[in-house]
Amino acid sequence: MDREYIIVPEQKYIPKRSLTQKLDDCFWINLVHYHLLNFYKNYSKEELKLRIENENNKPQGKKKEIEDVIKSYIVYWLENIDKKVHYHGIIINQEPKSKYDIKGFYDLKFQHSNWINQVSDKLNYYSLECKNLSTRQNLINEYVYVEKKNDGGVYRYFNGKYSQEQGFGGMIGFILIGEMRKIKEKIIEKLQHSFEDQDGCLIDNGISENSIFNNDFTFESTHKRKEKEFKIYHLLFNFK
Repeated sequence: MDREYIIVPEQKYIPKRSLTQKLDDCFWINLVHYHLLNFYKNYSKEELKLRIENENNKPQGKKKEIEDVIKSYIVYWLENIDKKVHYHGIIINQEPKSKYDIKGFYDLKFQHSNWINQVSDKLNYYSLECKNLSTRQNLINEYVYVEKKNDGGVYRYFNGKYSQEQGFGGMIGFILIGEMRKIKEKIIEKLQHSFEDQDGCLIDNGISENSIFNNDFTFESTHKRKEKEFKIYHLLFNFK
């Protein structure tokens, strides 16, 4: 399948250190989105497909970690192929679950030494949770919320695991089977019927379509968390 139309904004210029304190969270979030969209537009489909096939061909009984393969490839491409993250001084941390076997760590975390949280006065960051996706309801649930597990990708921003000192977070869906628009609709429907009367419920008119530089595979959802608004940026990457 041909690569879909992807809008990548102009590359951001980061001013000298003395001026970076004037940059707000939106600047840094948009900068991260620039790098993610640049990856999505320019990565090697053949190379990623081969990595996924190799993972799928593991011997029977071996757990197939497709999600981890894709996450690692995104970081590899940004740091070793494109390398613009280095020019921008961005540090990417990948989840330490595989190393420490501890639940509740972010999947991808983007930081910059000059990005300071104005409330806590600590280094700020943008974390993104990644989930495999198809039209199957169990994967939609895993992306948002699984009641039996009392867990889910989106829910981790509301149960104390993720981004407690931020007012924002991100989700990246890896579409392996199915059509993006249908999957997007099912996610939004699930969001509209989850977390009622608790942290995580959507605010009125809380869905903003095509919100990241007008790309139709993106949207934002705005939720209530501890009586404040919390925004989640969603990117649905087609890796079929």
